[in-house]
Amino acid sequence: MSSLLMRLSHARALGPAQERVFEVPRAVERAVEPAPGRVDASMGFVRREACWFGGEGIEQVQLLAGSPTALRLPALSVLGRALIGLGAQAGARPVFIDTETTGLSHGGALPFLIGLAWHDGASLRTRQWRLTRLGAEAAMLTDLLTTLRELGPAPLVSFNGASFDLPLLRARARRYRLAAPELEGEHLDLLHGARRLWKGRLPDCRLSTLETRLLGVVRHGDIPSAEIPAVFWDALRDAPGGEAHSTARMEAVIAHNLVDLLTLPMLAQELAINLRTPADLDQALRVARHLLRLGLEEQARSLLAEWLEGPGVSDGKARSSVLVEAALELATLHRRAGERARAAELWRLAWSSDPRSPAAAEAWAKHLEHHEGDFAEALRVVQGSRLPCPRRLARLRRRASPEMEETKTTTETPERWAAEPVCLPRSPVSLPSGSGGRPIERGLGRVAESRGESWGGETAVRYRLYR
Repeated sequence: MSSLLMRLSHARALGPAQERVFEVPRAVERAVEPAPGRVDASMGFVRREACWFGGEGIEQVQLLAGSPTALRLPALSVLGRALIGLGAQAGARPVFIDTETTGLSHGGALPFLIGLAWHDGASLRTRQWRLTRLGAEAAMLTDLLTTLRELGPAPLVSFNGASFDLPLLRARARRYRLAAPELEGEHLDLLHGARRLWKGRLPDCRLSTLETRLLGVVRHGDIPSAEIPAVFWDALRDAPGGEAHSTARMEAVIAHNLVDLLTLPMLAQELAINLRTPADLDQALRVARHLLRLGLEEQARSLLAEWLEGPGVSDGKARSSVLVEAALELATLHRRAGERARAAELWRLAWSSDPRSPAAAEAWAKHLEHHEGDFAEALRVVQGSRLPCPRRLARLRRRASPEMEETKTTTETPERWAAEPVCLPRSPVSLPSGSGGRPIERGLGRVAESRGESWGGETAVRYRLYR
């Protein structure tokens, strides 16, 4: 009992100290009001700002020394239209965000460098926060949230921020009991749009690959992302008095984050251009699926109809697999709109482009079986598929077989019937019969009454057994 009381008293003694670790001092919150320029490093973090007019001054960025002319920042009006095409709301000024952290896990990663970029008139303004002391993370986050609050309700734009940057920042804010409604608003992740348009067409969808292949931006002397966490820990370990001052490698990390912020507006503009003017049928199909995710079904249908009726199909340049996917997608949209005749033409087009395609064969066979009643043709279509459905194949074989068709009643004259020998039963035959000579169910077959004659009070009935 005494040992238990000692443990409880020890826990009470540790309680207030642990609470003070997670509590944000009010003095710190008041001391980090956003101010132009650079915040004193004694606060535990450094804030760096810059202003960019179009492409002016970008040649000063060391990483882009080889390609400054390729990096042309779009104007706010152009960028606004581009983001609307990507799914953002109209009339809001976007804020681009990117972070550098000590790891990739949400639980233990620490965001030691956070960057924002937004349009201020005709220029693009960037602001970066760099942590110089571990105990100042709450102050840095407070300053970040205050800046977002001053920018007003604006959609956040990031690259892979939906699954990493924003969840991490929300978790760190909760750790210090900071209200962060600015991180809960509208968010647009450019990685999702990039994957929809270029997955499978490019080696990968990393930001550096998109910069090189699409934007013509080449980074010279960039620090690998895997080495960035070690740079921060080395700066803390070697810093006098626990303050991580700027070093050459830390400057490389800051430049890396800055280039990420500068290329995000360009990537958004490039995405919008490809959405408006797809280069081929494959890209048109990707754009249509992107529009469907935004709920713009009629626009997706018009886009695919334009491409499937254009030269991309007639001259045979489109791959058969892409043509099959596009035709089936458009046929589904036509069927939803109640235009089954146009859908049937596209199902036939998809099947004729690749008769062995399981999806095309199934769609065309369904239409033939259920809407045209051509069982023999539907059976031929299913048999040509690489992966025919066994149940559909068996059903079509039964329905297409002449033996399964209902035998038509032979029209015979009473004279011919009279000439045929009739075997009269010596005793009355008890056979169940329906009223009016209707068919009678008998197992797999049915007994149908065809004719009855009366001889001396007895009735001779001729029956036919058919399936």
